[in-house]
Amino acid sequence: MEEKRAYKRTNLDSTVTLNLLNDGGNKTVEGVRITNVSHDGIGFHCREQLMVGNIFETTITLWTKQDLNCILKIVRAEQKSDDTYEYGAVFIGMEDREALRILVYQMFNDKE
Repeated sequence: MEEKRAYKRTNLDSTVTLNLLNDGGNKTVEGVRITNVSHDGIGFHCREQLMVGNIFETTITLWTKQDLNCILKIVRAEQKSDDTYEYGAVFIGMEDREALRILVYQMFNDKE
């Protein structure tokens, strides 16, 4: 997927469940594998095809084992050759102090 984020990505191998908030809700997507996190969003893979523009709620366990409750909007989607999909999503409505947790971790722990 082409790099479009304004902030540095940090790898995170975590599995979450997404809960749809728009388009009538009541859709749950399980087994979503987060691959990276930045100050303003995440990259993830799953087997289900999701629509760009959909808004989901989830809880991400960060590297520090702290939970980050967040709302995501899908902004990019790409079908992969192994019948999975790769997505990019941005955080929406997140408080600055929550997003700063990611930046602080990157400042002190990211060696790249």
